[in-house]
Amino acid sequence: MTSHLESVGIRSLEAAAVTSGFWLALAVGRVVAALIPDKVPPPAVVISGSAIAAVALLIALSGRAAPIAYLVTGFAIAPIFPTALVWLAKLRPGDSRATSWMFPATMIGGGVIPPAIGVAIGWLGIAWAPAVLAAVAAVTLAAFLLAGMRGREYLQSGPNSN
Repeated sequence: MTSHLESVGIRSLEAAAVTSGFWLALAVGRVVAALIPDKVPPPAVVISGSAIAAVALLIALSGRAAPIAYLVTGFAIAPIFPTALVWLAKLRPGDSRATSWMFPATMIGGGVIPPAIGVAIGWLGIAWAPAVLAAVAAVTLAAFLLAGMRGREYLQSGPNSN
């Protein structure tokens, strides 16, 4: 993010401040996510956050809009992980193994995906960083959409039919 912002003409100090702002938006978004009413279904929160992030990252391709787009991305992705945990727990009530598998999965993803992003950006060039990140967000969105469809099928067929 910082390198991309510098590449579009933003001074290093300002680029670093925007990067810090992204992390602040992520933290504030996690706190604010606790205020989301229970009547809002977890899939709606997760899917909309992923979609907003994908769009915001595409907007970040415009150098002038990039700082705001990165802040929006941080806020949009904030509720995804905790809400996905809630979603999975609702799909698999009483199955502690289901939610416990999310933690190693995120650790593996956190160790594999960032280097892959770095390789892709190195290959395409720093100007394409937001597009690479938007692609990751789009794949994440697709995965959550698929999970939503599979989750509905699972609940309709009954948890004990498998």
